[in-house]
Amino acid sequence: MRNLRNKSFLILLMFVALIFSVTPMGVFASSSTTYTYALDDQHHYVQTQDAYLPGQTITNLYMKNPTDIAIDEQDRLVIADSGNQRVIVYDPISGEIVLQIDNDYLSTLNPADFGLDPDLYGPEVGKKAFATFELPSGVFVVREASGYLGLGDIYVADPVATTVYHFDKDGNLLELFQKPDAVMYESSDFEPEKVAVDKAGIMYIVSKGTSDGIVQLSNTGVFLGFFSSNTVNLTLREQIQKLIYSDEQLENLGINLIPPVFTSVFIDLENHVYSSSSGIKVENLKKHNTQGANMLADIWISDSHLSDLYVDNLGIIYTADQGGWIDVYTNDGEFIYSFGTTSDLSIAGFFKTLAGIAVDASGQIWTVDSGNSYLQSFLPTEYAQTIYSAITHYNNEEYEIAIEEWQQVLSLNQLSILAHNGIAKNYLQTYEYQLAADHFKIAGNRDQYSDAFWEIRNMWLQANLIWIIAVTFVVTVSYFILKLVDRKHKIFDPLRRVVQKTESVRLISD
Repeated sequence: MRNLRNKSFLILLMFVALIFSVTPMGVFASSSTTYTYALDDQHHYVQTQDAYLPGQTITNLYMKNPTDIAIDEQDRLVIADSGNQRVIVYDPISGEIVLQIDNDYLSTLNPADFGLDPDLYGPEVGKKAFATFELPSGVFVVREASGYLGLGDIYVADPVATTVYHFDKDGNLLELFQKPDAVMYESSDFEPEKVAVDKAGIMYIVSKGTSDGIVQLSNTGVFLGFFSSNTVNLTLREQIQKLIYSDEQLENLGINLIPPVFTSVFIDLENHVYSSSSGIKVENLKKHNTQGANMLADIWISDSHLSDLYVDNLGIIYTADQGGWIDVYTNDGEFIYSFGTTSDLSIAGFFKTLAGIAVDASGQIWTVDSGNSYLQSFLPTEYAQTIYSAITHYNNEEYEIAIEEWQQVLSLNQLSILAHNGIAKNYLQTYEYQLAADHFKIAGNRDQYSDAFWEIRNMWLQANLIWIIAVTFVVTVSYFILKLVDRKHKIFDPLRRVVQKTESVRLISD
């Protein structure tokens, strides 16, 4: 399906390549260079209005293979600049790096200040390096202070240093967490690639190559267990083959029984935990409850190779795909639209390797391209803002306003399945069941159409209940009266003789 969309970019790519210089500038902006796709009622991609336009492309930060991005409470960008072994905080308004955490600072720290034996650490051969970055790959920023966490605290995951670092907003190292010493974790490697932290300071860590699940550590570094895990969904044929064949034979058949690993983890302002995975036959996007179960099960996911995800202040979910696509979902996991593509050309809106994604308070999307080593931003159009506003009003139970805004979306795109579903959901809440059923039918939403139709039938039954009872009573009483009369006067004998005569005909009897 992605290939079909990529073909549609061929002509556009050639045209844009003639317009834009392939030599990157420091900061520049452009008009739309990619298409936006939504779904029709048959779950086919259809081109729709532009949801986002390229904003800034920032190439003068001298990054090298950046892998992750987060946004603090001041809308500043916190970036894991892996290749340069540093974490930077960039202010897009001033255009300056306001904070840099690197090994020049970390090398000055004393292990004794962190409760460690200084004799075990140092530059000498055979000793460990203390608190130095090797490959900082994941960053997370605390956007709401709690009893344990400070506003703007920064967590950094480094798989090569096998460490998670905890800094305050000024870049001072507060804590570092390495492989837990729990017996349950002895056989597992600790190579943290991504990290997220809830309001209690509990860390959720994606460890490289770990298929057991997301590593969960307490705020003191105690191993709490594996939070959630991926499962391999096998077809009936593959399940039978699993019972019959050996592991080597299954491998030769291309049947992989090892669950796909997680690629990212995120915690929103409501303390909900989200995760992304890369692989087929797996729930690639999850919103977890407190037990780790997926609350977005049975939803349609556009991509199978997610690299990162982010949830904005409104609860809108954004995912980054390794193929250069950005997908957007509602807080309930309903697909909204998709845009982007991959290319080796330095063109605004195109990616070489889309590694990380984040969204600021204004709804502007920020991405890091590890292949091109620069930042790109995307500005929401009026079309996108109206959709998000309608979703927000629905969540706030402001149904009449939400209906008006969904109708504005329909005025821009009469075939918007999302808009028809959105209008229908609001009509359900305002008891306009017939209107809800009409819009669900247009959207091809069979399940919720059935819900609306059941309500229509229920209302009809309630409105006609007295007549239904009266007719049932009259029919029942009439039946017993006629039965008594027939028993005494045989009034139905002529009818019975006709039936017997008819049944005696051989053709009818046969």
